[in-house]
Amino acid sequence: MYYYREKSSVRTTLFLTVSLCMHVLGIMGAGIFIHNRLADPGEAQAVVEQQGQYDALLNTLTLEEKIGQMLMGSFSGTDAEEALSLIDDFQIGGIILFKDNISSVENTAALTRTIQDHALERTGVYMLLATDQEGGRVARLSPELMPQSPSPRYLGQHNAVQEVRALARETAYCFRQVGLTMNLAPVIDVRTNPANNVIGDRSFGNDPGLVSSLGVAYIQELQRNGIIATAKHFPGHGASTEDSHEVIPIAHFNGDDSLEVHLYPFREVIEEGVEAVMTAHVQYPMTDMHPATLSKRFLVEILRDEMGFEGVVISDDLAMRSMSNNYTIESIAVESVNAGTDILLLSGTSRNLRNLQNGLLQAVERGDISVERIDESVERILHMKDKYGLLDVCEEELMMASSVHSPFSGILLH
Repeated sequence: MYYYREKSSVRTTLFLTVSLCMHVLGIMGAGIFIHNRLADPGEAQAVVEQQGQYDALLNTLTLEEKIGQMLMGSFSGTDAEEALSLIDDFQIGGIILFKDNISSVENTAALTRTIQDHALERTGVYMLLATDQEGGRVARLSPELMPQSPSPRYLGQHNAVQEVRALARETAYCFRQVGLTMNLAPVIDVRTNPANNVIGDRSFGNDPGLVSSLGVAYIQELQRNGIIATAKHFPGHGASTEDSHEVIPIAHFNGDDSLEVHLYPFREVIEEGVEAVMTAHVQYPMTDMHPATLSKRFLVEILRDEMGFEGVVISDDLAMRSMSNNYTIESIAVESVNAGTDILLLSGTSRNLRNLQNGLLQAVERGDISVERIDESVERILHMKDKYGLLDVCEEELMMASSVHSPFSGILLH
């Protein structure tokens, strides 16, 4: 324990030094700011690469800590104790919050601040605190925090670009109030199969151009206001009928439908700088017999090599029965990371999270996953966290970034 705290202190010193250097250069956290404007990611990237920040940080992390940054778990209720245990036991880098974790503004802000303070003390890095706030029937924030919004399908039927932008701004504001940092939205699946009810009104529609324009508008506004956006479910969940919570759906194309129809919105949002992409547990047998979450063909050859995505790939929940009924947690860990996933999202028990962690550790020890492959993911995660103020920055800097509140500040900066 003493060694760990000593190491964490060294890491905190490193972060503070980098933060001061960035401050001198006019760059500050909470989406990086340059002279009170949101920095272009290319400008921020050039600076941090010049500093050699990520190489220095990676050298301070143990293998367990690196793998921890790649895990996103969950906890029950509104008490922080279980969440703090996830940090202590797994050095976890992210938590997904559900409805039962979110109460009033004050209580939720206090909860997330407690989690973030503990994460910083234990790991030297703030956490990704995520939820699914898609609008319509998938909304985790209570009406007290954010009024019910129209479904994406309704917005798509009215081609309501300005309303989508306003919804994204309101969502970002509400997230900042309670200390959430990442939205697992928007859904940019093209619903070409009218019998697809699991996506249904969560999709903007069946026109890839319309889905793209509304998805881009939402992502631009959300990220401009300091919250990480996640485009989902790559490579598309709209051509199937089955529910991936239960079974592995199979995409079926009819008429003019094709894989390219479903990839098109992802190409567009990648071009516009979306930070994260969530995988689908969907099988496209004409391209790969593996579900996309476990497919190197989709996640590396198509998403990264062909489409040029350089951000973070996060899995859909690996606790879904489409995964857990067909694979062991350990095999999912190995196959998903080798396929190109950066963050493994697993809700449910800490026992499953332990199995996931052990599966990755043992795979590295056996040589089934290289340390270099782990480092690739961790560097992407840290880069994204840095852009959104989730590395260790001084409170004074957060106060100075007043045009957009720090996403982990809750109501404390008001």
